[in-house]
Amino acid sequence: MLKFVEFITEAIAGGLTKNEAGKLHEVLVGGLVNHYAKEYQKHKHMGHEFAHETAMRAIQAPSRITNSHMYNIAHMPQFRDADNKTAKQLHDEISSNLNQKDYDEHFQHALHGATHLINHLQDNGITDLKRVHFTANPKDIERLTNKNEKGNNSDIVVEHGTKSGEPGFSGVSLKSGENSKLNNPGMDKFAKNVDDYYEAITGKKGTFSKDALNAEINAKAAHLKIFKDPQVNDFLHRHFGEKGITAPGKISYDSDGNTILHPDAFRYLEKADSKKEKHRNLYANEDDRKKFNEIYNRLRDSRTDLAKRPTNESFGRHLSEIMSHQADPSKRELIRSFLKYTTNLGRDKGSMPVVRMNTWKNTDAAVRRGAPQRQSSISTAENDFDNHYDRSYGGYRVKSSPGTISTDLVGPSGHVLNFVMDSSPAGGGSMVNRRGVHVWDKSKEIEPGEQQPATKPKPAQKPTPMQIAAARKQTQTQTRTTAPASQARTVSRNKSTQRTNFGVAGDNPDSPMHAWRGSHDSSIGNKEFRDPL
Repeated sequence: MLKFVEFITEAIAGGLTKNEAGKLHEVLVGGLVNHYAKEYQKHKHMGHEFAHETAMRAIQAPSRITNSHMYNIAHMPQFRDADNKTAKQLHDEISSNLNQKDYDEHFQHALHGATHLINHLQDNGITDLKRVHFTANPKDIERLTNKNEKGNNSDIVVEHGTKSGEPGFSGVSLKSGENSKLNNPGMDKFAKNVDDYYEAITGKKGTFSKDALNAEINAKAAHLKIFKDPQVNDFLHRHFGEKGITAPGKISYDSDGNTILHPDAFRYLEKADSKKEKHRNLYANEDDRKKFNEIYNRLRDSRTDLAKRPTNESFGRHLSEIMSHQADPSKRELIRSFLKYTTNLGRDKGSMPVVRMNTWKNTDAAVRRGAPQRQSSISTAENDFDNHYDRSYGGYRVKSSPGTISTDLVGPSGHVLNFVMDSSPAGGGSMVNRRGVHVWDKSKEIEPGEQQPATKPKPAQKPTPMQIAAARKQTQTQTRTTAPASQARTVSRNKSTQRTNFGVAGDNPDSPMHAWRGSHDSSIGNKEFRDPL
């Protein structure tokens, strides 16, 4: 049986958790742009074009750290993350768990985003980049600017020169993937917001807060009942009690005598459900693993049935009633405000400009069809929302099926907001027990005048070969008439491309510095370059 510290280390060996991959993307993109800024400032007395091209070469072909697979870049200064770690500390700690190939893959992904961001800033007249700040903590941005930046969710902030001579700041929310998580509020705050706007829009009292709380109470009662099962209780104490063989001291009691598991113990339980062999090897024997898995599944399933599904059913009902008032012109701005508040997009005028940058890797099938291996897109999330809202208002529909844990708000412009109810089986007020909502933007741009793609019809029972062929032909025709979302969402930067003549790293995972191939879709031109080394 592995000791607990070994379990934690093992969980990320040979790969990264989603959270770690996201953090590494942030510090690498920010570090590369900061490295660019450092080199630009060093050479700007030679003129903008020279300084820019020199700085671009510096981030595209950095040196390796001696006896390491990592690259030597100028990491972001000043601020620390929630765990009090600097950007460099986070980079080194996470990257140390990767091999050369995997690290290079993360590096070139970040290099694509950094290049795209630099081109975007230049296209918008921001050329004098001075440094980049790591703003992982909520108060970091206000400390940096000495201004109220409520609602600013920037992962990094670029500091640059302005015509007035005063420091300028531009925020960037970084996302690795096409879909963007707009907000992740706690359930209490989210529920109050829903009820407040529900009453203002419909004239009736909302019950979503009450419904969500009752669902949680029922789920906790089921949770405690499972823990009181003698077989479950004995097993958990044998492994997590003071004399436990797995994680001593990871089990305790509340004031009512109810069993409480430490969040780490819950993660250990969860790993038992994994199909990965490296996780199966965490357990002393297969019987123990199966027992851990059985307990976790009981906790998870009861939480899904009693908390997530009823909460989502109530939310879907409240959202449907809110959106049923779209026909009333007087409710247009109130509904807009509700959705903006829910997605954390509404900000005061005069605040720091913030953009959202998504960087994603296309599928092998898409690449074979001519798509670039990677793409990056930059948008102003609030402007994107307003454009979609104005084109979709009056035609929004709510999709929330009984027995599910998520609700979609779908507009005819392709605007799709996805709300996923979250509730963990952990107890005792631990961080694993956080109740909340994941709010996703899954929009697919549809040009004005186009129809929203219809859902593919279900095939008839026992279809004939002729029917299958006809259905396939129809589907292919529909697909060709609708532009892929990745194409529609990508921002073209040809002007910057022609000016700089620099591309991003090629996709050879063994060495991202050896080949350069530009792409119109990814905003970096259509020329090929070679590493000068």
